[in-house]
Amino acid sequence: MRETKTRSFYILHREYIKTRIFPVEAGKLYNMVFEYRQKFDYVDLVMPDIDAIDEYLQKATTFVREIRTYLFSAPSQDIGYEKEDGSE
Repeated sequence: MRETKTRSFYILHREYIKTRIFPVEAGKLYNMVFEYRQKFDYVDLVMPDIDAIDEYLQKATTFVREIRTYLFSAPSQDIGYEKEDGSE
């Protein structure tokens, strides 16, 4: 089976899991789901297990809620764009 990690995999782990913004369990879930998906992309005649999919879906839903909470509670950052009148 092909072992390919995406850029998003590395960013998630480096910026959000190692810094404890999201729990280690979220990183493990991402890894499991990524590998599970790879399995069905590159192996012939394998059917996904409905119970595993249900478990991943429930955990992923919780993770998405954590991401939303983080995004909507994080203080906005001034990225230094100038206003239309030329001021900052």
